[in-house]
Amino acid sequence: RNGLFLSAAASLALSLDCGYIYYGAHSDDAAGNAYPDCTEQFYKSMGDAIFEGSGKECSLHTHYRYSISEALMHLLS
Repeated sequence: RNGLFLSAAASLALSLDCGYIYYGAHSDDAAGNAYPDCTEQFYKSMGDAIFEGSGKECSLHTHYRYSISEALMHLLS
């Protein structure tokens, strides 16, 4: 499901001339392969696909991956 959401986000970002997509999956979601679309391998592969597929105009960022609350507080301050 995250692949579908990220594809839609990439399409929207490109239509709005945005160069970045922020992806908020957390490493705990990937534990025990519970959600394979939250793994490091998935987001790196999806990031590569978005970057190449957008003509290198849009990239995927995962700043929230390990410390969601701290990163969000920093962004909101």
